[in-house]
Amino acid sequence: MAKRGGQNQPTALLKLVGSKSEKYVHPKTRALEPKPPVDAPPQPKMTAAAGAYWKWLIPKIKMLGILSLDHRNILKRYCCAMARWDILNDDITTNGITEDTNSGTTQLRASYRAWIQVSEECRRIECEFGMTPSSRAGVQAISIVESAPKDPRQAYFG
Repeated sequence: MAKRGGQNQPTALLKLVGSKSEKYVHPKTRALEPKPPVDAPPQPKMTAAAGAYWKWLIPKIKMLGILSLDHRNILKRYCCAMARWDILNDDITTNGITEDTNSGTTQLRASYRAWIQVSEECRRIECEFGMTPSSRAGVQAISIVESAPKDPRQAYFG
């Protein structure tokens, strides 16, 4: 189980939300943290609907300064899930959320149960990228990209 308090959070995310916990972690631990290049990953092979979500989403996340090449798979999952969500939402709009069974009872339709699961999957990913109002509430900086110090002594002595 992951520890709370920021020790297992990437430094970039801690800075983005203005966390103070990064100051309590040993500096050598943070110095070894991987820092992937900040750039938009290339669009993977996906359906046209998922590709439309990709083209809409990538510029928005890139503006935050938190997008890196290693986010390709999670963003692909999100775009494909949103495309599935659209299909399920159309089905629910057309057919409703319940159906009558042979025994005369009413039950939730399978497409509605799938819609709930896809909605939760999308919400988790949206929270990871600060795409919901509550997950964005603590954001204090637009770009977290650190610039190299102008004076080489500053890089050495901090």
